[in-house]
Amino acid sequence: MCAYQQVNDTYSCESIPLLREHLKGPFPKGLGFRGFVVTDWFAAAGPVPAAEAGVDMVMPGDLGAVALAAGGMPASDGAVEEGSRLDEMVIRILAAWYKLGQDKGWPDTSFSSWNSADFGIFLDRFYIGIINHRVPANPPLHAEIVRRIAAEGTVLLKNTRKAGTPGGLPLSSAIKRIGVFGSDAGPIPDGPNSCGSFGKCAHGTLPVGWGSGAGTFEYLVDPLQAITAQATSTGATVESVLDDYAYPEIRQKSANKDACLVFVKSNSGEGLANVEGNVGDRNNMTAWRDGDTLITTVASTCANTIVVVHSVGPILMERWIENPNVTAVVMAHLPGQESGNSLVDVLWGAVNPSGKLPYTIGKNESDYCCSVRSAYTGPQPHQAFSEGLLIDYLWFDKHSIVPRFPFGSGLSYTNFTYHSSSLSISTPKSLSVTGFHDTLFTVSIDISNTGDLDGKEVAQLYVALPDADRPENPVRQLRGFEKVVLKAGERKRVEFPVRKRDVAYWNVGAQEWRVVTGSEYKVWVGASSRQLMAEGRVRFA
Repeated sequence: MCAYQQVNDTYSCESIPLLREHLKGPFPKGLGFRGFVVTDWFAAAGPVPAAEAGVDMVMPGDLGAVALAAGGMPASDGAVEEGSRLDEMVIRILAAWYKLGQDKGWPDTSFSSWNSADFGIFLDRFYIGIINHRVPANPPLHAEIVRRIAAEGTVLLKNTRKAGTPGGLPLSSAIKRIGVFGSDAGPIPDGPNSCGSFGKCAHGTLPVGWGSGAGTFEYLVDPLQAITAQATSTGATVESVLDDYAYPEIRQKSANKDACLVFVKSNSGEGLANVEGNVGDRNNMTAWRDGDTLITTVASTCANTIVVVHSVGPILMERWIENPNVTAVVMAHLPGQESGNSLVDVLWGAVNPSGKLPYTIGKNESDYCCSVRSAYTGPQPHQAFSEGLLIDYLWFDKHSIVPRFPFGSGLSYTNFTYHSSSLSISTPKSLSVTGFHDTLFTVSIDISNTGDLDGKEVAQLYVALPDADRPENPVRQLRGFEKVVLKAGERKRVEFPVRKRDVAYWNVGAQEWRVVTGSEYKVWVGASSRQLMAEGRVRFA
């Protein structure tokens, strides 16, 4: 998808260097992309330049203006050797349609995001009739998949098991008195779809962010609902306070509990709405509604405080993360309609957590490379992106900043051992005969589950270019990850195929992709960007 922003003073959807040459062009000048390019909503300002640049599909439609312009242009993006730019558009779109099997047995679907009625009119399609077909998405299977995805994406960041106490996770049968605190644990007051089709509010629990990617819920299982049901089945009792600021009541009900579950959240979305003072991007990286004070209030009276975070990204945790009464921290992210059930699966151990952080959690907001620019700087603001490639963990590594939780980190209820002596790197294929997206060599290592429970480990592959010590180059970059399923006591070999693209870099002067020859690339395998278990080297002739 091409964006609204300009790149080098040309709109993204009208940029020949960006779309036709760099994205679709062949190696070494381009990435050789074989799919189709679609615009963001109304992002194609002019039909002719958009068609010339390489746009194949326009949202939300323009009465055929781009297609009409493309019909008179010669083919130019490599999809066909002869024909028109319109031929290329059709081929790229239909290739994806056939690849996904949409030509056989595909049901009629709803296609109006603006109108929930069954019948309607689309003037631009000259269509009157059914606009929403109400196709069921196999509710039982859908619910099962959503629940499993949310549970496997849950990240356990801290877990302190105190000897002689039922502290930490998973919750045991000894837990009989449970406290639940925070508005994020409860239902959305006016129903799960009361925030509109774009999800433009943050009342109750946070299952999704807001914006064009949000949808409507068939139902929503909130955490308190699922925790209460689970507790009832084990003979435990639950008391809750959903008011984030009712500190006297919170102190009272958190005292003498076997476990206290504290829920905080942090939301963001498209800049089309102002949600609790946040216009699109978050104003800061703290938990919303003074979540830090909520956590410290509970932890002041509860020795087994478990923090659950629903968030779109990292939040700062320094006010409470080292508090000895905070025994566990769970990043549940944005779990969707099975929010409560998926969380209960992890809290009580039906699912062994295996999620890993897709970002770095720093100790201070100033630890990060960049901040949101909110000040008005004119109708065409400019951003130089001087940080280059150095964002998130790449920035932390380059500047030797110690994070609170590194990129790729996440705990399990079992333990894993990486056997560094088993690391092997296959002999690389010849660069001259290997395609840009083809496997160049393979990295392999043995991993064992040395704990008492079955589990899953996400092993990660990092690669450093020979000139990684240059100021603009990352120390190392993630180039692969594999989730391996290991029963207690089991040992397996994990393989990472490394593509030619994975070891290439963009040479700005030559405006092409290149691979360094004659020098060593470093290769690591580990459990996070800072927990590297094995190291090797590879060289290309």
